[in-house]
Amino acid sequence: MNQAVFTIKDHSDKTKTLSYLHTNYSQTNFEGKLLVVTIKPFEKDKSNAQNFYIDLWMTQWIKHQGTDKDSEHLYFTKEILSTNL
Repeated sequence: MNQAVFTIKDHSDKTKTLSYLHTNYSQTNFEGKLLVVTIKPFEKDKSNAQNFYIDLWMTQWIKHQGTDKDSEHLYFTKEILSTNL
């Protein structure tokens, strides 16, 4: 059995999810195995607007520095995103 992830936006998505669960429960029950189901709210890290703004800012910074995107990305990842706790 393959792992599956369902995003539930409306009633038809709930129906698909329950159908998948029912089908695979029957199969795993017959094989003597268990299913694990996790339900959690969707959390997106950044919005498309935030990604666009970061990319725009980074492009201007790269032009100013005269470097390439990979080295600047590595620099900001190491210097700003890393924490020294």
